Amino acid sequence: ATSMISAPAMQWLLERKTPRRLADLITTDGFIPRLRATTKQQAIAELAAAAAKITDMDARDIYDAAWRRERRYSTGLEHGIAVPHARLERLPTLLPT
Repeated sequence: ATSMISAPAMQWLLERKTPRRLADLITTDGFIPRLRATTKQQAIAELAAAAAKITDMDARDIYDAAWRRERRYSTGLEHGIAVPHARLERLPTLLPT
């Protein structure tokens, strides 16, 4: 599973007084069951395109922010799992994809 905003999402979920599930934040437009990407850049581009569909933001702006973050510190875990994410000033709420 991948997410463009997993760290802020986890912080938001943990700070809530009432239980919240991350699945409650994911929309059908933002859900990609299987990425077609074969590289980090392609995966982030695919996720950015999904995020752009459900915001008024440009996919390139989302991609650029996430790729800058990824170049600084890799979000790759194990077994093909990564958690690419970025903070975007124009996005006032969490947006899991």
